[in-house]
Amino acid sequence: MRCFEHRGTGSAKFWWVSRDGAVVTVRFGRAGTAGQTRVKELADEAAAIAHVEGLASEKVAKGYVEVAAGAAAPVPGPVVSGPDVPAGGATDEPVVPRDEDVLVLPAQWTRKVQPRRGGRVGGSLPRLAGAVAKAEALMEAKRPERAEVLAAPRSDGELVAAAEGFLDGSRVTPLGAAAAVVASTHACEHREFGQLAVLADGWIAAHGLTFATRAVAEAAGLDVRRRGYSSPDKQENLRRVTPADRGGRWSFDPWLPLAERVRARLAVADDDGYEQARQALAGYRSTVQRTITTYLMPTESPWADEDCGADLYRIELVGFAVSTPEQWDRLAGKIDAADLSLRGGLLATLLDAVGPAVTPHLIGILNNRNAYTDQRRTVIGALALIPTDEAFGALLLQADDKPAAAGLSEAMQRFPVRALRLLGTAAADPAGNRGPAAELLRRHVTANPEVAGAALPSLPEVVRWQVEPILASLSTVPQTPAGSLHPLLVTPPWTRARAVAAPVVVTGLTAPDVPRLCWAPGEREALVPQFVEPGPEDAAGLERWEQEAAKLREGRMSHAADEEKFFVDAPRSLALELLPGWRPTSFWSPGWTLPRLLLRFGADAIPVVVRRNRQRGSLDVYGPLLLPAEGAEVAALMADWLDRLKAVRWIAVSWLRRHPQAAARDLVPAAVGPVGAERRAAEQALRVLVAAGHADVVRAAAADHGTAAASAVEPLLSADAAEAVPARLPDLPPWIDDAGALTPVLSRDRRHALPPEAVRHLCTMLAMSRLGLPYPGLAAVRETLDPVALAEFGWSLFTAWESAGFPPKQSWVLEALALIGDDDTVRRLSPVVRAWPGVGGHARATIGLDVLYAIGSELALIHLHAISRKVRFEALKYGADSRVRAVAAELGLTSDQLADRLVPDFGLNDRNTLTLDYGPRRFVVTFDEQLKPLVMDEDGRRRKELPRPGANDDEALATAAYRRFSALKKDLRSVAADQVRRLEEAMVTRRRWTGAEFRRLLVGHPLMVHLARRLVWVTYRADGAVGTAFRVAEDGSLADVDDKAFTLADDDVAGVAHPVDLEADLSGWTALFLDYEILQPFPQLHRPVWRLTAEQAAQRTLPEFVGVAVPVDRLMKLERRGWWGRSVPMDAGIQTTMECDLPGPGGLDFPLDPGISVNDVYDQSGQIFRDARLTGVENFAALDPVIVSELLCDLHYLVDGGSLR
Repeated sequence: MRCFEHRGTGSAKFWWVSRDGAVVTVRFGRAGTAGQTRVKELADEAAAIAHVEGLASEKVAKGYVEVAAGAAAPVPGPVVSGPDVPAGGATDEPVVPRDEDVLVLPAQWTRKVQPRRGGRVGGSLPRLAGAVAKAEALMEAKRPERAEVLAAPRSDGELVAAAEGFLDGSRVTPLGAAAAVVASTHACEHREFGQLAVLADGWIAAHGLTFATRAVAEAAGLDVRRRGYSSPDKQENLRRVTPADRGGRWSFDPWLPLAERVRARLAVADDDGYEQARQALAGYRSTVQRTITTYLMPTESPWADEDCGADLYRIELVGFAVSTPEQWDRLAGKIDAADLSLRGGLLATLLDAVGPAVTPHLIGILNNRNAYTDQRRTVIGALALIPTDEAFGALLLQADDKPAAAGLSEAMQRFPVRALRLLGTAAADPAGNRGPAAELLRRHVTANPEVAGAALPSLPEVVRWQVEPILASLSTVPQTPAGSLHPLLVTPPWTRARAVAAPVVVTGLTAPDVPRLCWAPGEREALVPQFVEPGPEDAAGLERWEQEAAKLREGRMSHAADEEKFFVDAPRSLALELLPGWRPTSFWSPGWTLPRLLLRFGADAIPVVVRRNRQRGSLDVYGPLLLPAEGAEVAALMADWLDRLKAVRWIAVSWLRRHPQAAARDLVPAAVGPVGAERRAAEQALRVLVAAGHADVVRAAAADHGTAAASAVEPLLSADAAEAVPARLPDLPPWIDDAGALTPVLSRDRRHALPPEAVRHLCTMLAMSRLGLPYPGLAAVRETLDPVALAEFGWSLFTAWESAGFPPKQSWVLEALALIGDDDTVRRLSPVVRAWPGVGGHARATIGLDVLYAIGSELALIHLHAISRKVRFEALKYGADSRVRAVAAELGLTSDQLADRLVPDFGLNDRNTLTLDYGPRRFVVTFDEQLKPLVMDEDGRRRKELPRPGANDDEALATAAYRRFSALKKDLRSVAADQVRRLEEAMVTRRRWTGAEFRRLLVGHPLMVHLARRLVWVTYRADGAVGTAFRVAEDGSLADVDDKAFTLADDDVAGVAHPVDLEADLSGWTALFLDYEILQPFPQLHRPVWRLTAEQAAQRTLPEFVGVAVPVDRLMKLERRGWWGRSVPMDAGIQTTMECDLPGPGGLDFPLDPGISVNDVYDQSGQIFRDARLTGVENFAALDPVIVSELLCDLHYLVDGGSLR
């Protein structure tokens, strides 16, 4: 029988052909099914043979691949060979279950299995006739290499004599044969190894199998030692291997092909010949060649037992002789990833011999991200073959890794029912890899509905509950009739001929360039906290600055840093005089200079900031500085960014939404001007304004420029805007047409699904869209479709793009999530965005931030804010923070105020409870003091978990309620942790709320009130002094330390109390909380307090911390806290300073010795603080006592260890 398989973009197929005399039988169908059978009788056997060959050639031409045929010879363990048949899709034939607990090695693996007597013996061996002549010819060709080795003065004399005796025929011995071959072939390239096995055949043909066996054993004990690789007098000396020699793991000794050939001959030798060879090898068991004896005779199990536990030369050879799991357990620790990937057939031989017993070792290599890619791929390929939950689960846990994902896909095809069970279990596990598992399960069921349907009764309930709705969606949704589709989904503009009107050009218009800054609340103050204008200069100081100004006018300043310092520190009138003429070609420290220029000179500094942002590099860092700015120059820059630069497109969109009137006024002249890049950019910017609901603003601005301008911009505002399509349509990827890859797009009433051609049109619209600039017809199309199904379709697009390896040309798929995604999209995307920078995906992560920003829902902004506060990649954190600040500015809020308003209430009512309706029964959800959800039935009895919908429940209501609760639990975990962190940060940074905000955003919030009750709060007077401490009682009222009622006025200011604030009342509050058994969300009342003496507070340094050694891991832990960071890498990537950026004014610098290498952060024994310098303030007395306490606590942690808080 010959077996072939085909794996295309759809379901896998098989095709088998067998011949019995003149009768040819063909069996074919979808993989995993019984298929169909056709029988044909030919005229004679020769005709049947020719017919089979013809059919096979046709299949190969159509993309089929031949796999192993039939069953193998008996081998130990549940291992068979045969066609590698993956699970298939739809068919009219009944599904025939396959045994998913049997290891089936595909043909490409069985070819690598080394032969074993009584087991798998491989293909036929070459005939021995003519082998002697071929061997002699090969040895003659290697004469020059051999002569050099044998003549070397350091070569072993006994070995040289034995080799010469064998070559001239005067003394033919196995040692002489081995020495001659090793000397001849030591310099062979690995590509030549395939030719060397004929030398073993020559020995067998001339001297017999036992002689060849001994010769291989002798060769395994010889080596050619090279001395002076590149020197003119290099020598290559023939020598014996000694017990002190290690290795060979990374070498490819030329005797290995001979050993493989002799092992193959021994596997099929007659009993007498085998026994003679065994007795000959027994004599080598006490020598350094011991492992080669075990390799050559894997049936000698006692030899393998003895060697598995020993530390031997070439120990990896014993792996080829292992035959039991117990032997492998003893040997596994001595076999590394290199052995499995470099040694030909070792892993295949192990799988054949002991099967799934190798799984734990393979998983260890898989989980080692330091392993080489080819090593991991070899292991992944093996795990995809192993029929166990352990192997499949290991691949599933690595589903975010591209090679592992490919292996997981193979395992899903090979073990379809196991895939259903394990994917379904993982998708339902809150602690598991739920996101990938749920999507993989959907795709698996969609591609294999018959397999899923047949397996459904045997699946666990938790899996059935997920599989059934997927199957139901496949079988109950007919395609939408063409007459019911939106016209743009039937005949969009790009499918038909259409008249393209010539653009109307209006020349002579100009935009009034009126630069100004429009600061949002708190935005100016946050730009450079505690910024202070330089004080007045004395006469000498003024003279010095005049000299510096003269240098600047005459172009004599030697460094860009000197120019920047001049404009930041020089007297304002002098600096302002020279500012308009300053044209720097580069900046030394724009992140420090530009914000200070905006604060010093206001709108007069806008041209300088624009100039820096017209230069290349770090536009995502310096571009947000222009968000409060207006002016024609700013508007032109933003339009250009929108058109050309994906990385900063979000800045342009944010600016346009924030300044619609100014943008329209300044961009209309270019939008109706001469055709070109400037007009295209301006037109797109105006379309963003229209998409954001500012069409009337654009009309009014155009009218201000005259009637002609008003008429020229009208096409941008009309319904015909959908007719405008790019000259070149985007190419859609092939997986768009894979029915199993994408979820159906349902009509608004969920009764029909879009047909394939309409799906392609929808994808074309998404591919043409940009951030903030969707295809004009997309909104109308979206109104006809179910939003939940559309969001699911968007995510399936994303996972298909992920499976394809994230090709950059299809990055529109990621941006499309902003157009059709929902809160479930946010929940899935956010952890992916957090992880991408760690796997080389920073560019994708940046687009992911844009998507969260563009979705703009409360949940999207919550996740964006969380990324801005807690993620280990600084660039990602900064990008998220910039977007959060932009949203806050649009709403007239600070970032903290926005975060307060983004805390979800999860649908809780006035009693802080949520009712889940199952129809005949209802459940009530509330929270405990740790913000964990509690479920009670209608009688008030506590339930451990919300029950799954049952047969008597209303299916629609119960399913929706259960899913709502599942989403709530998922969101609550991240939201609760984020709010606890925010409140602790508020305590340390001295955050304030007004009395009105406190009642509305904290006490009045159904979630935050649980946290507010567990903390002590304090009011602050107008001069910043501490007022009264209070708490939130169970009924929402306020009380002081004596439990007396306390009133907080609307205009009072309150914050989270630090122990420094409480002083004498600290013990009273501690006793009160103990009495009421109130558990605090973070250390507050028991927080350690550190103080400086008056003498220490008057200084700018901390001498007690100078010269101390600090472990690097503690520095890294503090860095994650938020204040601490490392300086910019200097030469050789060394970061020489730890910088503590304190809340409010001031900071602390700690020069390090020897410094931290960015190439290997944790490979440092320790760092020594060479100094501890205060910056930004006069001395420590100028700092808030709370900041001093927190700083000292951090420093004592660095020095003494222990717990951080």
